[in-house]
Amino acid sequence: LDRTYSIVDGKSTPKLVNGPTPIPCRPMVNADSKVYTVSMASIIAKVTRDKIMRTQAHEMYPEYDFHINKGYSTREHIEKIHKYGPCPLHRMSFKALKHRS
Repeated sequence: LDRTYSIVDGKSTPKLVNGPTPIPCRPMVNADSKVYTVSMASIIAKVTRDKIMRTQAHEMYPEYDFHINKGYSTREHIEKIHKYGPCPLHRMSFKALKHRS
């Protein structure tokens, strides 16, 4: 296990120290196009996220129509954000929300 590490898609690595043992991470830009296991994890994460957005997120915040847009930057979704304001699920780094404090 001395050579065990996690590949993280991006420029930096998260701090994975809250688990039973720290996991060394290696950042790699475009890892999802270079490492097949990262590609698979990326697909699984997207499909899982979309399912959560269509079901649980829509049940909690039906006014945003997450069952239709899954939280992606569609014209209708951005209009809903402007009409209702962001909900706790919205990332404030999302382009449509950057002007808000």
